[in-house]
Amino acid sequence: MTVMTPARCALCQKEAELKMSHVIPKFVYDWIKRTSATGYLRHSSNVDKRAQDGHKLPLLCGECEQRFSVAEKKFAEKIFSAHMDRREQSASYQSWLYYFLMSLAFRVLFINQDVRDREPDYRDDVDQALVDWRMYLLNDDTALPSYEAHLLPIDPEIKISSLPSFMPPKTAFYLTRGTDLDVVTSDKYMMVYVQIPGFIIFFTIKPKHQPFIESTFIGEQGLISLGKPEDRQVPEGFLEHIGRRVRDAFPEMNSRSQETVAKSIAQHPERAAHSLSVKVGEVVERLEGRPIAEEEHES
Repeated sequence: MTVMTPARCALCQKEAELKMSHVIPKFVYDWIKRTSATGYLRHSSNVDKRAQDGHKLPLLCGECEQRFSVAEKKFAEKIFSAHMDRREQSASYQSWLYYFLMSLAFRVLFINQDVRDREPDYRDDVDQALVDWRMYLLNDDTALPSYEAHLLPIDPEIKISSLPSFMPPKTAFYLTRGTDLDVVTSDKYMMVYVQIPGFIIFFTIKPKHQPFIESTFIGEQGLISLGKPEDRQVPEGFLEHIGRRVRDAFPEMNSRSQETVAKSIAQHPERAAHSLSVKVGEVVERLEGRPIAEEEHES
């Protein structure tokens, strides 16, 4: 789909017919649907309406969409599928991984520029990050900028016992089946936060270096360990942040919507039995003592 009204591309800033761009890549939503009990999505902004795709916005021109798609395809095949489908223990990467993570961070920060007003102390840092990221993304043969990218793998079959007791029961569903994005601030840092099934991504804004999460650092090339993800570090205060996001991500569906989900599962019992959403949902049900609706949520 193309928005026909000429506007400026978020990346190259040229006037162009903008594409309806996914902020979180389409392959993520395709995977969620493929491995779900019903084959549908539900967004937390309108939980009683089924969806076939994730949120899209008129952000990029066709050329810049293509520019981002190269690294996106490599991440989908070499990292995401290796972890979520093939359960591999490690994966090698080159500079395309940093590029992909920055492209995500750029999109998230671009659509959340109101953070400049909410956090005026960080206003100049937001403006500078957008300039610096745009320059690198348009000239990816230059040296990696000093902003840090961090990739935290999450166990696709996460054990509830590995989570702190204060985390909501649906945290497992959120981390392995959901999507989320935010610009997170504290008195110590500002960074972009993106969550997709099996991964949490941090991209620094200020300070650019985060010494307390070195175990998740992504450089120009290397080997990322996908096994034992519970050994990784997270920034101070992030578990509490995730807990708040989980509570916001799962509003209750009305009875009609729950009946629709139940009917869909009953019509396709084999698909439901082998779906990852039901496997994770069963854990939540045991913890909460009641059934949950088995369709996927996007924050």
